[in-house]
Amino acid sequence: MYSIGTLIVYGSEGICKITDIKENSFDNMGKSKSYYILTPLSNDKTKIFIPCDNDLLVSRMLKVLSADEIRDIIAEDIPLPEWIADNRRRNKAYKDILQSYDRRRIISLAKLLYSVKEKNDSKR
Repeated sequence: MYSIGTLIVYGSEGICKITDIKENSFDNMGKSKSYYILTPLSNDKTKIFIPCDNDLLVSRMLKVLSADEIRDIIAEDIPLPEWIADNRRRNKAYKDILQSYDRRRIISLAKLLYSVKEKNDSKR
């Protein structure tokens, strides 16, 4: 369970702060449940309500990693995804990696793209 004040990454919203955790009833049936209330750092007027008992949505709330944690993942020997020559297939495959929320896969994709860029730059 997360606590108030924790910074998380939440999908396309980017970095959000958990500004509150409270009971709310949105169905007008009198039944309330607990929600994480997220506020994107890019727009403090937006509030995102995530039911605490919704495992899928909560699994998309990723705690912001420290610089050391990121360096540790970068240093791991993670297999890189294959380079896909076809633009459409590559875009689809890489979009799937990004939407997996798997930080190791995302970092391995970044490593691949960086190595391809370095190779292309050295040819110039």
